[in-house]
Amino acid sequence: MLGDFNADCRYFNEASYSSVFSSGEYTWIIKNGEDTTVSKTDCTYDRIVTTLAVNEDYAGKNGVYRFDTVYGFDRKQAKKVSDHYPVWAEFYVGRDSE
Repeated sequence: MLGDFNADCRYFNEASYSSVFSSGEYTWIIKNGEDTTVSKTDCTYDRIVTTLAVNEDYAGKNGVYRFDTVYGFDRKQAKKVSDHYPVWAEFYVGRDSE
């Protein structure tokens, strides 16, 4: 699952994420503390969450694509693209043991 969960700041207490996705059954790939918003806030709204079965295919690489930094946009220019940064993760294909 991935997307804008609004899972931080005034919308959500990051410490309680296991109440939404049981920590024993899911892995939060985009961790707390990553800023996924273009605004002045420092919030991790956007997440990638996998089931334990998918973890064997996860390559261990993920991040937030800071397109404003890559292209030299100021905040106003960046917000014309989106108010969120894209999140990404790498997965192996063709390795699934199930």
